[in-house]
Amino acid sequence: MKKSFCLLWALLTTLSCVGSPTSMVRAGIMLDGVPESTYVALAQAPQFNSIGRFAEGFSGTLIAPNWVLTAAHVTEVTEFQIRGTGTAHSVAEIIRHPSYVNLNLGFDIALVRLNTSVAGVTPASIYRGSNEIGQIATITGFGFGGIGSQGSQSLPQAQRAGTNTFDTFLNFGNSAPQALLTDFDAPVPSPVANTLGSVAPTANEYQLADFDSGGGTFIFENGEWKLAGINSGIAPQSALIGGGSTNPRGYGAIGVYTRVTSFQQFIDDTLVAVPEPSSFALGALGVGTLICYSVRRRSKQAVARTDAR
Repeated sequence: MKKSFCLLWALLTTLSCVGSPTSMVRAGIMLDGVPESTYVALAQAPQFNSIGRFAEGFSGTLIAPNWVLTAAHVTEVTEFQIRGTGTAHSVAEIIRHPSYVNLNLGFDIALVRLNTSVAGVTPASIYRGSNEIGQIATITGFGFGGIGSQGSQSLPQAQRAGTNTFDTFLNFGNSAPQALLTDFDAPVPSPVANTLGSVAPTANEYQLADFDSGGGTFIFENGEWKLAGINSGIAPQSALIGGGSTNPRGYGAIGVYTRVTSFQQFIDDTLVAVPEPSSFALGALGVGTLICYSVRRRSKQAVARTDAR
């Protein structure tokens, strides 16, 4: 079902952030009955070695030796570290999409240039196709943890990964799909109706949580893992269909992921414009004033930004 939800954009009066930098916690809302260890183990799979964490808590994905792809709504960051390497790489600059203003209007994508290249880690390949809908996505980041039936974030922090199905597009009122949507499907039978294309949970069904922002969402196509989405936001079921659950973290909630293939020109142009450190004398590059939207009153938000920690 390849349809684009401009209706969702109209219903969501505030696409806002949740979370603020805190101590490290485990990421993601998990399916009841699936051991937590399953989600922790999946996050450690080698195909997700390109995922890392900024010192301020946000997540990002290494897509070139000194370039990290993340969400535009992350706050200013200073250092980036790939999981397990023990090396912190200082940030040279953050390049947000020029059309980004806040999460209400889309364009939630940014590139972070590091002063030094990350060694010993294969950068992720970005997805350049258009066949995301219906595919199983693997989602990973650094955020809070919880259980779907509780709809809360009560588990302590470290990286997790889980799966969900890309159900449909979101275009934010623009002509091209800018984001991919998943719903957090409940085990059947359930009092919470599933809202989008998929009707049953995946084996390791998963929903974004606070502090997952900027993390990566991957699909496996033609024998290769590709970065298809950037963790962007979460919305309650009621915001999409005008009824149902108002909890953005329980079953029926909607995950929003910036669609990487829609911004491949922005990514390519940025990487070409600024060479890697080995061929470029690093200097202070000017960056125009950019607006970073931040709201911390989570209880009044229709969609929550998932600031990764």
